[in-house]
Amino acid sequence: MLKMYDMMMIFFNSVKEDDLTKSLKRVGDEIEKLDGKVVKTDILGRKTFARPMNKCNSGQYVKMYLELSAAGIDPLLARLKLNSDIFRVQIVSGTGVEPVEEKIEEVESDAKSE
Repeated sequence: MLKMYDMMMIFFNSVKEDDLTKSLKRVGDEIEKLDGKVVKTDILGRKTFARPMNKCNSGQYVKMYLELSAAGIDPLLARLKLNSDIFRVQIVSGTGVEPVEEKIEEVESDAKSE
């Protein structure tokens, strides 16, 4: 049974835009090998860390929403550790992706009712 997960990845700051796209494609391929699927990918951009970690001051943040079985999480993390472009990965159980249009409609309807 597939379950929704939110995955936050931090890529090294030295990774170029083209390499980031290729690396995200490889991550998506790994998820598909584990019978999962990528629902949405958000590139959040470069951010500075609150304190330096392993001599790194900043990184490129990417949030990925995916559907995967619970048994596929550990193999996915093991495969992502082999990717030299990725600095950190965190996977948490997600509630799903809400379309942006629905949020806008909710805000507009709340404003009209006031």
